[in-house]
Amino acid sequence: MRKEVRHQKYGYDPRSPDWVGLALAKHLGLDPRADQKKLNAILRAWYANGY
Repeated sequence: MRKEVRHQKYGYDPRSPDWVGLALAKHLGLDPRADQKKLNAILRAWYANGY
């Protein structure tokens, strides 16, 4: 997933139509709307670690 994120242009805002959380949700088999808090937590950890 990190490799895909590095090679694609994704938005970092959940309101963006190309939000990176949508790709992450698909990869993890999650519902982007229902699991938005979980996705945001994962993404915050990634950003904090420099991914």
